Amino acid sequence: MIVITNPSAIANEISIIDSLFEEGLSLLHIRKPDFSEVETAKFIHQIKHKYRKNLVLHHHHQITADFGINRIHFSETERKK
Repeated sequence: MIVITNPSAIANEISIIDSLFEEGLSLLHIRKPDFSEVETAKFIHQIKHKYRKNLVLHHHHQITADFGINRIHFSETERKK
C-alpha cells in the first residue's frame, strides 16, 4: 500500500503515519506543497527514524540526504522542465 499525505496539516497526522507504517505501509509520499523547507524538515523529523527509508519527498528535494530519504517525486510540470 502507498499513501499520499493530505496537502494540509491534519490533527494527529504523525501518529496516524506511524500507525500506518506499523501496520505494513510500504511507502508514504509526503506532499505538502505549502510547507516551507523548514516546515517540511520539522514534519519529517517527527516521523520515526526507522520509517524514513520508506518516505518519498514531493517538495524540497534538497533535504533528502539530511533524513536518509532515497526517493523523490517530480510532478509532471517539473519533469517537463
